[in-house]
Amino acid sequence: MQLKLPILAILLSATPTFSSSRNHTVAFQTPAASYLILTRVEEHVAKPTYRLINNQVQSYTNKHVLELVFKLSGNAPTSPGSLSVNSTGTGVGTDAGSGTATGGTGTGTGTGTGTGGPPGPPPNGSSTISYGIYVPTGTELGPQTNWQYAPSLMTIQVPSENPVQTMGYLVVPGNEVPVQISADGPLSPRQITVFLIYSVYTTSYSWNGQQWAPSSTTQTYYLRTSYDLYKYQCGDTSISTRRTYGQPNLGGELPADANAELRNVKFGAWTYKGGLFVGSMNGDTNDQSGLARIQLYPGAGSHPAAAIAGLTMFDLGSPTAFPNSLSLGAYAPDSLAPSTTEGTADWANQWSIPSNTAAPMALSFGGAPSQDYSTWTFGGYNQSTSTYSVPANAMSGLVIALSNEDTAKATDCWRYFASKEYLTSLTNAVFPLTDCAPRLWVADISSDPVQKWWLTTQ
Repeated sequence: MQLKLPILAILLSATPTFSSSRNHTVAFQTPAASYLILTRVEEHVAKPTYRLINNQVQSYTNKHVLELVFKLSGNAPTSPGSLSVNSTGTGVGTDAGSGTATGGTGTGTGTGTGTGGPPGPPPNGSSTISYGIYVPTGTELGPQTNWQYAPSLMTIQVPSENPVQTMGYLVVPGNEVPVQISADGPLSPRQITVFLIYSVYTTSYSWNGQQWAPSSTTQTYYLRTSYDLYKYQCGDTSISTRRTYGQPNLGGELPADANAELRNVKFGAWTYKGGLFVGSMNGDTNDQSGLARIQLYPGAGSHPAAAIAGLTMFDLGSPTAFPNSLSLGAYAPDSLAPSTTEGTADWANQWSIPSNTAAPMALSFGGAPSQDYSTWTFGGYNQSTSTYSVPANAMSGLVIALSNEDTAKATDCWRYFASKEYLTSLTNAVFPLTDCAPRLWVADISSDPVQKWWLTTQ
């Protein structure tokens, strides 16, 4: 007997998984303190400043300011390095088919199409880096580019501390920001605080069943550094190759004294045209002043945490008959021997400087007085050692001389500056002459609050 089997409907099914992904690798380098570099010190009679008062930015146009100029290093990365941003997606489709069997045996075949998977790989992820230099209440800012751009506000949550309201600028590598203190008259030293903000923004995409949906993450590093400022009024004197019979009076007269020996002049108590002078009169004219330098005695003591120092002097111009420009360099002496004071120093016991080379920092002068402060910077950041330092001798003795003196002395050029004796000789003076004595500013890296990084992720 032949057995006939019923027709069987055979359903063949499958559920394959479709997946698609694209990896976007971005650089995330742990930020270094060396990204924010303290480059120089400047002091000015009248400049703009911004202050943060009651969580509002207030602007002032003409203030006596001391600036610590910070720069975002050119080594600061502009694209990130080892942070992986993955864009992935997974879709589930169905395969379905049907077939028939006849007789004793049968085979089924099925065909199907998948649905529900992503329509291709996701968009590329992206990443960007931004930097900002911000300061809290009590520390001020100068204009970054021009006066029309005011600092923006930002609240910073310091770990284990109350939120800090700050103001500052977004910056790119190479930008400089003047961090300031200001006053209407003489400046008093204080502590300043600076924040460097380093943010990495990343965007990735994931499949949500209907589309590639973006999601963003922000990782922000904060570096807080505080600096303790110190101000030291300098003892001061000029020294000159000129030799006379007798000692000139404070007003600059050089009376001959037949009974006196020919000797170097001591100018420590001079007040003539400011009291301090530097330059060269090489003998081609009737002026026999010779070659002159300024020696200064800050008496700053030991500052092992010093990051930078700035010598400020008040410029009183050049003689009308000799308006030639001159480049004046500031030097920390090779040695402070022989030991002298402003009352005993003269050309015969001068400190040694590298007179045949350009100064580490030189400023240009010429013609009429600037009626402003001139500031020479000492020390700062050393790229090769990644450390800050100030020459030890600079705390006790400094020299202002023609930069590359051996060559420059061939030109007749002269400049006057105010001494502390000149300051005390004035009557009925008004600012800035009431604050014209030479001084050395020293900025120490503070241990309170400590320098620190911390990370937030949003």
